[in-house]
Amino acid sequence: MEAVPVIRVLLVLCLAGAAVCQNASPSDFLLRLSTFPVQVAFNNITVGTDGTFNVLENATRTPANAIAALPDSVICEARARLPALFGMFSINLENPYVGWFFNGEKIFAGNNTLGVNITFSSFMSSSGLVHEYLLHFPTVATRNLDGRFTCQVERDTANLNVHVQIRAKILQANESANITINTTRSLECVAEGDHPVDVVWYQGNTERVRSNNGRAVLTFSPVERSDTGNYTCEASNAFATAAPRNLSLTVQEPPTFGGTVFPSLSAPDTFNTTAAAVKYTAPSMDGNSPVVSYLLTCRPLAAYSFAPVINASSVTLAVTVTGLHPGATYTCTYQAINGIGASNPSQPLNLRLDDATSAAPAISVLSAVSSTAVNITYQPPAAEMRFGDVTGYILSYNVTNCNAPSGCPCVSYACSTDAEMTVTSGLAGSMILRGLRRYTDYDITLQAVNRAGPGAELVMAVRTLEDVSGPPAVTAATLSRTSIRVQWDVPTEPNGVILGYNLSYRATIDGNDTFVNLTAGTRQFDIVDEIEDTVYTIGVTAINSLGLGLPTVVNASTGASPAIDKTTVIYTYTAFTNQNVPCVTTRGSPRPMILWSSSTFPSLNGTANADGSLSFSPVQTATVGTYTCTATNIYGMDTHTVDVRVQSGPMVLIDDTVQGPTLSGTALYTLICTGVAFPLSASQLVWMQGGQELAGNAVTTTLPNGVIQVVRTIAVAGNAEYTCRISSPSTQMEARNVPWVPAAVQMFTTSRASFGEGENATLLCLGAGSPFPLVRITDAAGTTLPMSTIMLRNNVVEVSTTVTSGGLFVCVASNRGGEVNSTLTIQGPEGSTSLISGLPDMWLWVIIGVVGALLLLIVIVCVCRCRKSRSSHSKTYRVKDELHMNRDYSLGQTSGHQRQNRYGICIDLVCLRPVCMCVSECTTYLLSCRCPSVVVH
Repeated sequence: MEAVPVIRVLLVLCLAGAAVCQNASPSDFLLRLSTFPVQVAFNNITVGTDGTFNVLENATRTPANAIAALPDSVICEARARLPALFGMFSINLENPYVGWFFNGEKIFAGNNTLGVNITFSSFMSSSGLVHEYLLHFPTVATRNLDGRFTCQVERDTANLNVHVQIRAKILQANESANITINTTRSLECVAEGDHPVDVVWYQGNTERVRSNNGRAVLTFSPVERSDTGNYTCEASNAFATAAPRNLSLTVQEPPTFGGTVFPSLSAPDTFNTTAAAVKYTAPSMDGNSPVVSYLLTCRPLAAYSFAPVINASSVTLAVTVTGLHPGATYTCTYQAINGIGASNPSQPLNLRLDDATSAAPAISVLSAVSSTAVNITYQPPAAEMRFGDVTGYILSYNVTNCNAPSGCPCVSYACSTDAEMTVTSGLAGSMILRGLRRYTDYDITLQAVNRAGPGAELVMAVRTLEDVSGPPAVTAATLSRTSIRVQWDVPTEPNGVILGYNLSYRATIDGNDTFVNLTAGTRQFDIVDEIEDTVYTIGVTAINSLGLGLPTVVNASTGASPAIDKTTVIYTYTAFTNQNVPCVTTRGSPRPMILWSSSTFPSLNGTANADGSLSFSPVQTATVGTYTCTATNIYGMDTHTVDVRVQSGPMVLIDDTVQGPTLSGTALYTLICTGVAFPLSASQLVWMQGGQELAGNAVTTTLPNGVIQVVRTIAVAGNAEYTCRISSPSTQMEARNVPWVPAAVQMFTTSRASFGEGENATLLCLGAGSPFPLVRITDAAGTTLPMSTIMLRNNVVEVSTTVTSGGLFVCVASNRGGEVNSTLTIQGPEGSTSLISGLPDMWLWVIIGVVGALLLLIVIVCVCRCRKSRSSHSKTYRVKDELHMNRDYSLGQTSGHQRQNRYGICIDLVCLRPVCMCVSECTTYLLSCRCPSVVVH
């Protein structure tokens, strides 16, 4: 049993030696083992000189890709070099030294993770027995096949290096991200593949960094705003270009306002003493991070350093900031805040808060410097309590106690006042408050003023110094025929504490002064003398710590009965003037009471005055009479009787109203002349015509007021001028009547000559004359039609009426000179359109011509007589005086003869009588007025 191994060894050595002697081919890749006559080789694969077979990763075995792909299998052959001994050669696959190995580890079913398959076969060849070990590769070359495959039979091996070529592929790259400005960040891109592998970072189309070792790092140090953008990582090698990796970077930063021009805060919407509403402008860039809030910061100016810094946060573009100091000025800025941080501050806005009323100022010095002045030194409120800029002060004062028992009447001084002082330089100051009441307690009030108005009050009390006393109120009255009682009150302005009084008196008959000192509580003193009816001069003076004050001097006398000055017994006054009849007492103490009475008038028609006189406003003829003045006091009575007389110039009034029947077909007119004067007799009133005195009845009446009234009446039948003359001792007055002018009339229509159904016509009638005529419109039957208008136009009476049917119409005008008419026929709706004008007949035109000539003659005569009258009379009485006298004298029975136009209308033609043209008193009176019928020279 032991001889067999030895024989085998010898046999192998022989076989080995025989093999060496043979001519073997290098392509057989024979690996000869010194101990085994076995040859191992690959017979179906070609490898490089380094024994390596290259294949692309994931290359699939196809006929078109046979070279680059893995073979289906690799055959490893083991054959004996000594054929004679081959029968002794056997393979045991369980032998750990027989089979396929990968990177030194045997491949078997239990650890086959490569996806390969191994098969075994044997066959006889011409050279002997051949054992084949087949290594089957998968269809797709995977990366795990990269390594050394070894075929081993006992100690003989054959190696096959498989290199799987790796395409370039990016394994790692950053994702899109937000990065913060001014930080350090890196982008890394890692790629695999057979080296060299180029890796490049691009920003947009710009290459930023490149590497050929399969890893490229792009570093930002520091991160800048320009680093925002799109980035691409590209990788490539000799076998492939990898799919690129794209990402974006967003550089985030605090919001910015852009450049150096910052939007400022908008003007405040509202602001008050402690709060302000403001608006913001959005930042120009949010820093690639949404703005989450805004921060407003308000810092007080240096002048308001006592005020706090105020911060207000908001999430909108508006905020109301509170807690501000009233009246302060703030510099406010705001910042926008995002997730990165706060922006730089905006441009500042100066915000001026409304003022609030200031706290009270301070008075450091308040002292009296005299009896009428105090010194005031004041300081402003503390800066934080001014609540605005102090622009001035209001100083006021009022009396709290004038130290006078009679109170504090405001007579010669102001009890209280407000004085506004404007600050011109500085906030503190001093002043002298003058014009105050002497020795008086005052409350001094001081207020600081800012834009909100007067602030809180500071009230301090002060008293002015003492001064000499003011005069007391003194009364002195007769006590008896030999004594006077003097009484007084404490001075209204004692100006100090009253210590007593000094009283002095002196009789006018001897001139010696007597002085009496009295205590402070004394208010009365009786002066006693033996002489009656003596006047004393009495003085009372109050005394305080400064001595005698201002005296009060009065006069009084001892008792005496009244005495009246009886020098004048007759008083003569002009009528219609205001007069006082005096009653003067020359003696009487106490002062007599004056009473008036009259034996003429049971009821006194005058007014008694406080000075004792009797007033007449005005003096009239009814004032004439006897009056008695009576003066009375406790010691007796005195009377004085006077006569009051009244003088009045004459007045004349003519009434030429038509009276009674006619004589011989001519109207009989009665001219009534009424004259009044004081005194006056019937022989002084006459009628004249053509310079001759006319006879007439004269009636003389003495009125109750003592006025003589004379009425003289004459009857005339002709239309001529008559004169009534009245004479008195001092003057003469005349009145004339005015000759009449016959009436003239014309009538026409203001519408069409005819009118149709439903229409009407207006008739107009014009009348003229002196005196103005009565104008009316009648129909053919003589019935007066209603007139719609009556007016005076250009010294002509104008009337109109409206008719609705045709026919004959008559316009009638009449005055004292006669009556005239004019006719007009109008065709109504049932007739033709012809017009028959009723023109005045020939006689009417003749009358109009005569009237015109007569008027011209009257003007010439008037001018002549006016010149003559003016040269012969020195005094002119006007019509308005006549009317005034007529009203005041109450002419009684003649008042009904005062002239009034019959139709209630007075115009210039009535005034334009010959005598009237001489004076300037002609006046147009309209509608029921009283017309002056005479002008008196």
